[in-house]
Amino acid sequence: MPLTATARRPAGRVPAGDAASAAVIQAVSPAEFAAAMARFGPFESDPALAVAVSGGRDSLALALLAHDWARARGGSVLALIVDHGLRAGSAEEAARVAALLRDRGIETEILRWEAPRPVTGISEAARAARYALLERRCSARGILHLLLGHQAGDQAETILLRLADASGPEGLAGMAAVVERSDLRLLRPLLGFARARLAATVNAHGLHWIDDPSNERLDFARIRARRALDSETIEALRDSGAHFVALRGAIEGRLASIAVDCVSADPRGFAWLARAPFLALPQSLALRLLGRLAALYGGRHYPPRRAGLVRALAELAAGRNAVAGGCRFLPRGGRILVCREAGAIAAIGAGPGPLLWDNRYAIDLPQAGRVAALGEAGRRIALRHGVQMLRLMPAPVAAALPALYRDEAPIALFLPGPPGQMAAIGGSGGGGRAVAAPASLIFRPADFRPAHRLAAAPWVGNP
Repeated sequence: MPLTATARRPAGRVPAGDAASAAVIQAVSPAEFAAAMARFGPFESDPALAVAVSGGRDSLALALLAHDWARARGGSVLALIVDHGLRAGSAEEAARVAALLRDRGIETEILRWEAPRPVTGISEAARAARYALLERRCSARGILHLLLGHQAGDQAETILLRLADASGPEGLAGMAAVVERSDLRLLRPLLGFARARLAATVNAHGLHWIDDPSNERLDFARIRARRALDSETIEALRDSGAHFVALRGAIEGRLASIAVDCVSADPRGFAWLARAPFLALPQSLALRLLGRLAALYGGRHYPPRRAGLVRALAELAAGRNAVAGGCRFLPRGGRILVCREAGAIAAIGAGPGPLLWDNRYAIDLPQAGRVAALGEAGRRIALRHGVQMLRLMPAPVAAALPALYRDEAPIALFLPGPPGQMAAIGGSGGGGRAVAAPASLIFRPADFRPAHRLAAAPWVGNP
C-alpha cells in the first residue's frame, strides 16, 4: 500500500543537505544494525521489542531493521504510534503508517493522547504524554525494551543546543544510548547512523515516509540548529560527545558513591539527606546530587535548571527550606527531608484502572474521577477516619500522596508501604490494630515507581 503524505520524499532520493557528496548512500545493513544492538545485550532468547514510530524516515527505518533483527532471533516487534491529535489529519496519518507496517508483518498499535491539553507548554506536555503512553503500553505487554529512532544528526543537534545553553559534561555527552526506567529500557541503536542512510534504508524497502510540518518551523531552536549543521560538523560534535560520555560515566560513579554515604531512601517515596556530608561536597557535586533527587522525588525525567538548584543549595546552607523542580528540601536537625511539593501537583481526571500518577506512584483507580494530591486538609480527614499509617511518615510526604476525590472530599486514599505494612483495603491503625473503614473512604495500595534511578551505577539504597 503506498503511503501518501503532504511532504513525501520520492523513493531512491536522499533529501538535499543530508549528504556531504553525490556518492551513493548505502542503506543500513542487517549486520550493521546487529552490531549496534549488540551494545545493549545480552537479550532474552526470543527478544520482544517495542519501537516508537512517528512515520518519519528515522523511525520507519528503525521499525524495519528491528523487525528483521528480532525475527532472526525468534523474537517479535511491536510498533507503537502515538497520535497526539494536535494537527488536522493526524489520525489519518497514523492509520496509514499503521497499515503500512502491518502489511510488512509488523504488529502495530496506535496510542491516542486523550487527556486535556494545557494552555501553555504544549510541546513539553505532548512529549511527556508520548513517553507515558509508550511506557504504559510496554508495561502492559510485558515488553522490556523500547527502541527510539534518534540518529546521528539528532545527537549533534542536542549537543549543539546544550553548548548554547552552557551545559555541563552530562549535557554535552548528548542523548544516552541506554536509559534505564523502573521496568523498561529505552534504547537508541541509531545514534551512529546518518539520517541519509536511514532514508536510503526506507527507500530500499520501497517505502515512503511522512515529514512532520513542524520540522520546517524556524521558530523552533532545534530546527535552526539542524539547518546550521553539515556532515563535518555532525561528525565533530559526535566525537566531542564521545569524550563527554566517558566523563559522564565517571561522574555517575562518583554520584553513586556519594549517594551511599549521604542518602537514605524510603521505599514509600521520599528520602533523607545527611546534612553535614552533603553541604561539605564541592558545589558541582552537591548541585548534581540535588538535581537527581529533585527529578527522582519530584516526578520528573530530568533535573531542574541550574539556577534553581543554586538557589536551593544556598537556602539549605543557610538552614532554610528550599524548593527545586517541584521537590521540597526541608532541614530537620542533622538531616534534610526530600519529598514532592504537594502544591505543585496538578489534579487530573482518570480511571478506572491502572495509572502511573505524577510519575511516582502506580495505583489502580476503583472508579473514574479526579485524582489529586491528598494535601494537608485531606490528611486531616484521613486521620479522623483512622488512617494512623499517615502518622508514620512526615506530614509533607503524606500531603503529596494520591487521592481520588468526589467534589472536594477524598473518597479513596492510596497508601504506599512495604509488603506486610499495608493492611487490608479496610484501613490501617497504629500498633497493628485494624480499623474499620467508613463507607465514605476506602484505602488502596500505592507502589512508588520513580521514572529512573538516582545514579546509573549500582546503589543499594536505590528505590
